[in-house]
Amino acid sequence: MADNGVVRLPRHLACVGLRERQAEHLSAGHEGDRGAEEAEAAELRRKLHATILRCLGELKHPDTLEPIVLGFADGSFNGEAAAECLIRFGPAAEPLILKHCRPGNMEHSKTVVFILSKIGTSQSLPALQALSRGHDGFVLRDEIARAAQAIQSRKKAGGKK
Repeated sequence: MADNGVVRLPRHLACVGLRERQAEHLSAGHEGDRGAEEAEAAELRRKLHATILRCLGELKHPDTLEPIVLGFADGSFNGEAAAECLIRFGPAAEPLILKHCRPGNMEHSKTVVFILSKIGTSQSLPALQALSRGHDGFVLRDEIARAAQAIQSRKKAGGKK
């Protein structure tokens, strides 16, 4: 971080244009606009993470799966972007999601239920039942029921367990 509070990024991140925007901003005399600069940098980081997660979801490389699940589980990654990525991995992501994603806040629990509704197998049913008995269960009961129903429908249709 520079003395004026502006975050300096390494050259390898210049492709997202943050360094150029930063230089333009400083040359325009906005050195003291620290809050706006930080907000812009945070938004660019969020977009960058979402783009990276989208690419990783398309590549589906097995070595990237656990770091993605861990980043989603601890809140390091944008929930929506991580969810889309994990859904692209399909049922291969299920065991890691069940292992690392514990009910936390309501939004996180809702996202886990959504992911499992899309990729979950019968292995997810006990976790969904446990969640329905938890503090978020009452509020999420409709989503949990729909997720369990989607899993059962895939099972009956000859999908994976």
